[in-house]
Amino acid sequence: MIGEQIVFRPEVLRSYCFAAWDPIIYDLLLVAAAVNFCDWSFKRSAHCWERAFELRIPVHDPARWNDNAVLVPLHRVLRLLTGDRWSITFFKRKQDYEPPKEQSLPISQNSRAVIAYSNGLDSYSVAGWFAAEHGDDMLIRVRVGRGDKTRPRKVPFTALPFRVRPAGSSHETSGRGRSFKFAAASGLAATLSNVSEIIVPESGSGALGPVLVRYNRMYSDFRSHPKFFRQMEAFLAVLLNRQLTFKLPRLESTKGESLRAYLEHARVNRGAASVQALVETRSCWQNRHYVAVGEHKRQCGICASCMLRRFSMHVAGVEEPDGTYSWENLNAPDLASAAPAKYKDKIGPALQNYAIAGTLHLTHLARLRASYDYTDIAARHSREIADASGGDQAAVRRWLDEFLQRHEAQWRSFLATLDAGSFVKQWAGSP
Repeated sequence: MIGEQIVFRPEVLRSYCFAAWDPIIYDLLLVAAAVNFCDWSFKRSAHCWERAFELRIPVHDPARWNDNAVLVPLHRVLRLLTGDRWSITFFKRKQDYEPPKEQSLPISQNSRAVIAYSNGLDSYSVAGWFAAEHGDDMLIRVRVGRGDKTRPRKVPFTALPFRVRPAGSSHETSGRGRSFKFAAASGLAATLSNVSEIIVPESGSGALGPVLVRYNRMYSDFRSHPKFFRQMEAFLAVLLNRQLTFKLPRLESTKGESLRAYLEHARVNRGAASVQALVETRSCWQNRHYVAVGEHKRQCGICASCMLRRFSMHVAGVEEPDGTYSWENLNAPDLASAAPAKYKDKIGPALQNYAIAGTLHLTHLARLRASYDYTDIAARHSREIADASGGDQAAVRRWLDEFLQRHEAQWRSFLATLDAGSFVKQWAGSP
C-alpha cells in the first residue's frame, strides 16, 4: 500500500521541515493517509453504514503509538468521525524515513493561529477577515486543496505532502475521513510554528447543518462539528505533547453571513478585488464531469456544495458572472432544460439525486424549527454543542434557534428570486 496507493511527495514534505526534524511528522501524516485510503477505498453497504478496518502501520516509535494514552483517543475520534470500527496497531519500521533537507521558510514570529486553507469560500473569507482584523502575518495558511499556482513555492505548508489512490473501481463517496487528515496537518503546522490556535473556517451551515438534518440510515456528519475537534485535540495533546485549540469563529453564522462579515469589514469594504477573489474560489465537488463547457472549467451549479454557494452568495449580496456554472439557469423547468447542450443526454440518476438532495437539505434545515420533534432535537444538539464548546446549554439553545430562524428567512429570500416554474422551487416546495 505504501509507495503504491500512498505516495509521499518529498518536495512538498520539505515545506514542513523548517524546524528540527521529528519522525512524528512523517508518522502522523502516514496515519492520516492510511485512514484516508481505507475510508475512500471500501464502499459502504447499502444496508449498513458501519465498516470494520484492521490496520497495521509502520512507525518510528511503535511504543509511543501503541500506548493506550494515544491509541484510545485515536480510535475514539475515528469512530466518531466515520461511524466505522477501527482496530489499528503499530510496528517498527525496517528503516528510518530519510527526512527532506531543512529549509528556511518565512514564518512570522507574530503568528498566532493556523488555518486549513482550501481556496474555498469559507477558508478565503475567514482567512481574509482574520487578516483584516489582526494583520496578514498573524495567520499561517495550511494548504489542503490543490494549491495556488500563483503563489511562490517557497512557503510553509504548501499542500498535503502525500497522494492517496483508492484501491479497486468502486469507491466510497461520503468522505468522512477527510477531516482527520486536514486536522492532523493543521495540528502539525501549529506545533511546528509554535502556535496553539487553529482556526476552523466553516460556518454553522457547514458545521451544524449536516448533523441537524440526517437522511435515511446515514450516520451523522461530524466533519466540522465542535465534538470532533474536541476529540481531535485530546488525541493530538497526548501524541504531540502540546495543547492545541480548534476554534470555529463563524459557528453561529450562516455561510452567507460569514461571507458578508468579511466583505463588510472596515478594511475590506467590499473592494472590487475582494469580491472578485470570492467569485474565483471553488466550491464544486465535481472534478471532471459536468464542468467543462467550451474551453473553461466551470462549477456544476447544482450539487449540494454549489447550491449552498449560490444561496450564500445571494445572502452576501455578491452577483457571480455568467459562465460561473454549467447549470446556469435555475429558472428552467427541469434539470435537462437547464443543462448545457453537451450534457442534456448525460444526466443519470446519480446526478439527479445529488442535485435534489442539495436543495432538499437546505429546505429541510429551513423547516426544522417547525418539525413536531424540534424541541427534543434542539435540546439534544444544544447539549452536545455545549459539552464540546464548554458553553452554557441554554445560551447555545438560544443562538441555535436564532441561527435556524435566520437560515429559514434567507432560504425563503433566495427562493423568492426564482420563477414559479423553477426546478429548484419545485424540489423545495414551500419551505
